[in-house]
Amino acid sequence: MISWNAPAPSPAPPPWTPEPQPDERRGSVLVTPWLRSVLHPRRGGIPVPVRPLGGMDESWAGLRHHIWSLDRLLTTEKSERSRVWGYVTSIAREDRRLGERLLDPVARIGTADDDHALVRAVRNRFTWYGGPEDDWLADFLTAAHGLPEAARRIIGGFDSDLPYTGVGVFGRLRQLLVLADDAGYAAARDAILDARDRRARHLDGSRLADLFWAVSFLLPIGPASGPDERAAHDAALRNVGEFGNYDVHACGLASGDVATVERFLAVNSTVRHEFFGQSGGRLYLASLLEIAGEEAGPILSRMRPGWPFHDHPHYIAVWDSLRWHTGEETGVRFAPVVEDEGDRAVPPGEPFAYQPPEAAHPVLREPLVPVAPEFDWQPHERSAAEGLGVYANAAQWDGVPIGDCDTAQVTAWLEHHEHWAIPTPFTALALAPRWTHDRLMALGFDQHAYWVRWALPLVLLRHGASHVPALVAAFDDRSAVEAALDAAQPIGHSALAVPVARAFAGKKHRRPARAWLLRHPRHAAAGLVAAWDADRSDPVLGRALRWLDAQGHRPLLLAQASSAADDLRALLDLDPLAAPRAKQPVIPAYLTKAPLPGIPRHDQKPLLVRLAACDADQVHPGVLAARERFTAADRAAFTGALLDRWLAAGTPPAEAWCLHATGLLGDDTGARRLATLARQWAGTNAAARAQTALDAIRHRGTDAALIELNLLAERSRFPKFASVARGHIEEIAALRGLTTDELADRMVPALGAETDLGAYRLAFDHRGLPVVRDPDGRVLADLPRKPEFKEARAELAAIRKTARASASLHLARLERAMCTGRRIPAGIFLDRFAAHPWMTHLAQRLVWGVHDGDAPVTAVRVAEDGTLATVGDEPFVPAASAEVTLLHPVEFDPAPWAEVFADYALLQPFPQLDRPCYPEPDALDRLTGRTASYPVLRGLERYGWTRWYDASMVRMAKALPGGGWAVLDTDPGWHASDTVDSALTQTVRGIEFSGGVTFAGLPPVVRSELVHDLRALD
Repeated sequence: MISWNAPAPSPAPPPWTPEPQPDERRGSVLVTPWLRSVLHPRRGGIPVPVRPLGGMDESWAGLRHHIWSLDRLLTTEKSERSRVWGYVTSIAREDRRLGERLLDPVARIGTADDDHALVRAVRNRFTWYGGPEDDWLADFLTAAHGLPEAARRIIGGFDSDLPYTGVGVFGRLRQLLVLADDAGYAAARDAILDARDRRARHLDGSRLADLFWAVSFLLPIGPASGPDERAAHDAALRNVGEFGNYDVHACGLASGDVATVERFLAVNSTVRHEFFGQSGGRLYLASLLEIAGEEAGPILSRMRPGWPFHDHPHYIAVWDSLRWHTGEETGVRFAPVVEDEGDRAVPPGEPFAYQPPEAAHPVLREPLVPVAPEFDWQPHERSAAEGLGVYANAAQWDGVPIGDCDTAQVTAWLEHHEHWAIPTPFTALALAPRWTHDRLMALGFDQHAYWVRWALPLVLLRHGASHVPALVAAFDDRSAVEAALDAAQPIGHSALAVPVARAFAGKKHRRPARAWLLRHPRHAAAGLVAAWDADRSDPVLGRALRWLDAQGHRPLLLAQASSAADDLRALLDLDPLAAPRAKQPVIPAYLTKAPLPGIPRHDQKPLLVRLAACDADQVHPGVLAARERFTAADRAAFTGALLDRWLAAGTPPAEAWCLHATGLLGDDTGARRLATLARQWAGTNAAARAQTALDAIRHRGTDAALIELNLLAERSRFPKFASVARGHIEEIAALRGLTTDELADRMVPALGAETDLGAYRLAFDHRGLPVVRDPDGRVLADLPRKPEFKEARAELAAIRKTARASASLHLARLERAMCTGRRIPAGIFLDRFAAHPWMTHLAQRLVWGVHDGDAPVTAVRVAEDGTLATVGDEPFVPAASAEVTLLHPVEFDPAPWAEVFADYALLQPFPQLDRPCYPEPDALDRLTGRTASYPVLRGLERYGWTRWYDASMVRMAKALPGGGWAVLDTDPGWHASDTVDSALTQTVRGIEFSGGVTFAGLPPVVRSELVHDLRALD
């Protein structure tokens, strides 16, 4: 194996000084040493000094010396990794061969493929402002193979654009063509034209244009040129255009005649800096003096640099210098051709030793009390992870995807990584065989934020706890923290506690960090307590520990602390406002000008200070104590008046903690008031205030508060606001150890369960709204307006208000469950649906399916007594292990059930039995050609569609099971800034599917609902 040590150096080439030549006049042009130094030579033209061809060893030494010099410059000035060692350690055989060649101070005669790789490397990786490496490359290949073959190999390695104004290696190659005798030149010319035609078959666009420019530059028109040179030049001139487009190049000025210059001038509206471009210190435009003679002066006089270069001292000086040689300028000026760009000290070209790339080596601290890792993948998380794909070529060895390599190849790839201490990318863990992973992870990890999001969840799903170090390492990359937090959500592991706590300490990633802490409190406690025990001065750990304590997890924390429990208890009980240099909140006068109700006056100021120290994630211990000390009614009166004063003062941002006070100490009425305010503020300039109100509702955390959050999440027109509300619901679900759907099942209000209306009876209609029945069973609008019914009427009004909010929420949830096939454990269904005092009224009006594993058992309905019955009214008792779904009409025959529901006079809360179905694989075809307005298309959002931003245009799209998308292709589309007044009428061109999904391959329910959504276009 190759050593890490620095290879032997190559000596710097000796300087070459041309012999001085006197001034001479050619017609009206004065040829000076300056003019000779800036001319690109051409056969039969003005003699210019050209360094003789070097020998092969000397040329290789010069090339290698300058390559290592540039490599050192890039590693020191730009903090890049060594490019030479990058070739040596590459996973591609061709690159490694090139790297080994650059390590060797002895010149090697390579194959055509070897030299093509060398040419590409010098152009793409080792070129620094037209340095001498290009000259020594041309010399080395010419000395090794002769001029014709050298030219053939240089053109054969051409695969990228020329430098914007430079010509790279072609500048020196043109000089060598001028030095060649007639026979040598003719052979080289034929080789160049043949190589051009061969290479042109593999290029297109600007690269093809630059190839033709380079060949014309090598074979310029001149006194000794012939038809081949003219044909090559004409082929290049097809790409003449205004400078700034990709197909024109300034080197054409040095390969043609006066007509060429005039053609360049004709297509450019102003004389830009490209006319004064140079390569290797030689000006293209200087050739005008050589080819135009007396005409050069007048042409140059028309070529004063235009705006914005009209007063640029460098370009003006170069222009004046050229004109002086034609007699058009009186002041003598010999301007430097290369614009002064500051000193560029070139470091010595001595090779240096290999330095392995930086790798993340996470240290996993063991908790004081062991806690086994847990993986809690929610269905959508599992589906998203399984839907991730890493393209096969993301990890390969010698051009073969690692997944297609045999054991010997994989072993060679692995040993290569180990020899060079190459950090492991996450793609390798996704693609390489499992037996390599332990050795790969021992090398540390290569940080790449993209693959943290698009590969790491799949790796963790496949391999579990053994690969958690990769996730911990991802947190070391600041740009990957967001993706790492997303990947961490299903994973309970104590090693994640500290990096999550550090994310929690900042504002940017606080919400997903908080979600993880809530979801995995045992692992959070284990990891944080162990880290705190090792470093008790870290404020980040103290903050996270106090927050977990505020969520009710003190027993977990103290159990983890073991012998240090007393010290930890002292930390948790410590008043953060009593800490040294703690900032004391200032309570404004408008909140204290008069006593607030509910709380004793002498307690109000200390409590206000403690409330002011609270935010979305930090609750002062004194506020928690106030919950126990004061009654609910007193706390509600106090916080209600506090909120009134803040609103009356104009909602100053500094006192937005008044919202948190309402959530922390108020009641459910306060939570509903916060929801009303949040709804008013969302989507306005007060969006931040609206999110603070959501945080305050989360602090309340009761079922009533959850209902308000759910309503805000479901009904809001503002995606970011709704997303925050949903995030809070997920956090509360995690705190209770439930999924969001399980939480929704449990937060159904027990409306009317204990309501006493005397001889009257409370009932609910098909929408879940309350109605009153008199003793004879007749439906009444309200209770009689008699004094004895005053309290009952007030209670009924409250039930109606709650029912309206809950009914809209749960009806939407039930319809969504029917469309997604969500399964509910039989025990939960019987308790929270069939036997629930309010939800049973909705459940009785729908048809349900009972499943045993993947096998359907029967369809049932909920009878009036809360039991289950089949279509034949036979009683049915599900097994304890059974699951229940709300059936979609695609899954059963609704006709017999329609007769049953008609017999019982049951109206359905939403279409089920009479729901239109579209099971046909070609059901979407009928939509093509339909027209729809902007409001109609935006109306699809109520069915789960969202705006899909494709470049500058917007279309509607819907997420599909398994990670794909259905995109409604409309013409002409609309811009993100369009409104109902500016968006044009759209014509449907069809539905596009992404993620490997096809319409025919979708489940029948999903297929039918997709068409059902789009019925609005009919």
